[in-house]
Amino acid sequence: VFFVQSPQRPGVDTVNAAIKNLGAKVKHAGTASAEGLEHKGDQVHFSREALQTFGQRYAEAMLKLQDAK
Repeated sequence: VFFVQSPQRPGVDTVNAAIKNLGAKVKHAGTASAEGLEHKGDQVHFSREALQTFGQRYAEAMLKLQDAK
């Protein structure tokens, strides 16, 4: 899930659902969850630690896609 869950962001649930289901509809597509990651206080940008975790999640998703070939 790419977007930080926030009540100030209308439509975030719809966008997140579409992203989450992308892999079922698009060949060789994967996703990485942003669930539980902290923002820098602005509810938009991730903290340094969160970006590191997000990067690890992206790497895991990419490795799964590469193994699936």
